[in-house]
Amino acid sequence: MHWHERRRVQVALGHELEKRGWRLWGYKPDRSDSMSDYHDPATWDGVATHEKYPAVVVCVLVTEYDVRASSGQMEKRHFTVPGAACKRCSGTGIHPGGLTYEEARRNPSGQHFVTWAQEHGGRALIPEAVSPLHYHDDGRPRCLDCNGRGHALETREEDVARWPVFRATAKGWWWHVEHNGKLIARGKGMAEASHDSYSSGPQRAVVAAADAIERAVVARSPQASQEVAVAQGDAGYQITHERDWTWIAFAAKPDEATRERLKALGARFSGRRMAWYVMQHLEAGQVQAAIG
Repeated sequence: MHWHERRRVQVALGHELEKRGWRLWGYKPDRSDSMSDYHDPATWDGVATHEKYPAVVVCVLVTEYDVRASSGQMEKRHFTVPGAACKRCSGTGIHPGGLTYEEARRNPSGQHFVTWAQEHGGRALIPEAVSPLHYHDDGRPRCLDCNGRGHALETREEDVARWPVFRATAKGWWWHVEHNGKLIARGKGMAEASHDSYSSGPQRAVVAAADAIERAVVARSPQASQEVAVAQGDAGYQITHERDWTWIAFAAKPDEATRERLKALGARFSGRRMAWYVMQHLEAGQVQAAIG
């Protein structure tokens, strides 16, 4: 599939996720203008998060370049503010010595744009033409150094939010879902969405991919799983149920006898979560009876 088609499918899936409440990171809306034949389609860097699932990141066709440029980085907003007063017009916004609009129409070669262009090493391509853009509404000559504002513009930036940490989408796959940096799901099946027609086929493919992503999130994220925490009390551990698994987290490292009873129960230790887990649903009473 051509690169432009992949980008178009990426944005289409992003729009579907956005409708479902996902935040799109690195999204730029379509700024195309058919009247001026200006083509600037929407783009998206392929990263999405949801406030309901704070540890989950959805990645769609994310490249290694996107990872290096944005993963864990601070998102910044650039804006302009008024700066120092314009030196040419001293803050008035009026070009000194310039003819008014009516005077320039009678004497086009004397208009201030002609001399201003010469000062900057250029020339007016059509010196006999007088553009209203070079004049204020009342006909006074607009200062061309500051465009009539009376001051310069300074560009500043501010921190908006920090990007989530994510990885690139593996070759051959269209999307993947991460939870706390761990891959929990990935999928393909988006080639149909690249068709140029507006038939229901491409739309169905995008909706199907969004459904698959949300099913993976709901099935695997802690926020969507069934969690039943048992108060530690004197036992010194906490039992949590996630899907069909049972997690047992101790306040301190259990003694050797307890570890042996855990192994006899079929439990294994997860170094990432620093907890023991059994790949089946065990009630709190079963755990307590087995390990004491």
